[in-house]
Amino acid sequence: MDNAQIASLPNASFLRRIVAGIYDLFLLFAVGFFYTAILMLVAHAIGIDESSGLMLESAGEQMTLTASDDYHPLLSGPLYKLGLFMSLTLFYVGFWHTRSATLGMQTWRLQLISPEGGKASSKQLWFGALVGTCFIIGLPWSLIDKQNRTLHDIASGTRVIVLPKHKK
Repeated sequence: MDNAQIASLPNASFLRRIVAGIYDLFLLFAVGFFYTAILMLVAHAIGIDESSGLMLESAGEQMTLTASDDYHPLLSGPLYKLGLFMSLTLFYVGFWHTRSATLGMQTWRLQLISPEGGKASSKQLWFGALVGTCFIIGLPWSLIDKQNRTLHDIASGTRVIVLPKHKK
């Protein structure tokens, strides 16, 4: 298919996007789990433990800085949340950059494209992923938009299209 034929394909419906998103949700849980597991290993390696806190040794004396909700920068603070957000955003950008679709989108024959039918630019991918991850509430906008576009589609200048079925 050339870009003109791809650009003429219909935009994905709200329901199709939701179902593809549910598929991706399982992968997003795995990404979040993997990110947290790595941080827990790093925290354990540098001496931060949930029960005992951070062990410090100074001039032969041992001091314990107890881990609490106030002090647990690797596992609960704003840096953890920012890192988790960025790892989820990277999930989308990585899939969209390499295959123009996440695994859930591939299953439901969806593809992210530029309005002209070509691959979306890196700027569009990052902007769409950041806006989409922040404002998942923009998805219902496709219910009232005549072209089935979400707010992050409009903001990033992209489209999610439905690919035709493969002929056997």
